[in-house]
Amino acid sequence: MVVVSPTDWRTYPRGRPTPPREPVSSVPTSRLAQFLGIGSEHRRPGLAGWLIPRTVVGLSAWSLVLVSLVGVIVAFGFAASQARIAEKEQKVLGQAKTEQSEFDAVPSPAPTASPSPVPTDPLTIVVGSAGRSVVAVEDFDDQGGVTAGTGFVLQATPTDLWVVTSYSIVRSARAEGRPIKIRFPNFARLDGTVRTVDETRDLALIIVSGERLPGINRFAPPVTATGTRAYALGVNATSGRVVGQEVTITQVQPDGLLIDAPGVSAGAGGPIVDAEGALVGVLPVTYKPKGQEGGLWAVPAQQLCRRVVVCPAAVRETPSPSASPAPSPN
Repeated sequence: MVVVSPTDWRTYPRGRPTPPREPVSSVPTSRLAQFLGIGSEHRRPGLAGWLIPRTVVGLSAWSLVLVSLVGVIVAFGFAASQARIAEKEQKVLGQAKTEQSEFDAVPSPAPTASPSPVPTDPLTIVVGSAGRSVVAVEDFDDQGGVTAGTGFVLQATPTDLWVVTSYSIVRSARAEGRPIKIRFPNFARLDGTVRTVDETRDLALIIVSGERLPGINRFAPPVTATGTRAYALGVNATSGRVVGQEVTITQVQPDGLLIDAPGVSAGAGGPIVDAEGALVGVLPVTYKPKGQEGGLWAVPAQQLCRRVVVCPAAVRETPSPSASPAPSPN
């Protein structure tokens, strides 16, 4: 009698025998395979047993490999896209250069400078031209107070400037034998020496060295008719700028010109010029022709040739740009 083990019935069930299992490969695995969990002796032999990891280290290693592969693929794709973009940009740039070359080939009109505004007001023109010869004269009176007025450059020599002003401003300096201050348009102050004076007409000539300015050395024809218009120039005491005022000559005397100027209340030694900048007269601080009272009187330009400067005959009679007055010897 043969005794059959119960397990035989489980191994060979009734009706259909169970095929025997294939033996596990007995090929020994390497230490690296064991560390990574691939090719274990507990797995079936073949590609699946080597590719599927069974440990955390193996899973990490395969993840790193996978990420590297994905990175390489992405890098190649990005490089390819950049190459396509660069190619498109080169095409656009080449087209733009072609269009620019065609545009440059067409001659464009040459630019023209816009005309600068030219002043048309006669007063503005006179202040801008003859005003360059106007200076400020500064000194002290007998009581120590400051006296300031206007002067103008009659002539410029290679070494000196001849400045005409009102004698009332430099009276104390001449009496004490000291220099006075001449302030120029650039606000520089230089010493000046009184050379000649005409006390009757309240005029003085000052010699200044060390500065260059144009001079008003042209005399206008003597004024003979009333109603003649001219321009009085002076220095603003506050700003130091040269200002001008249109005046009308309402009375003509051999030694004086009566001035009607609403904006001028008193003279200060400044010049009176015509529209061309020629000297018509001088407006001293205090001057009235003999026998006249009141009003604002100017000394005719030709009267400078009496005691202030020595003028050629051409200057005394008619205006001459080439004729220049010389200083009086007294």
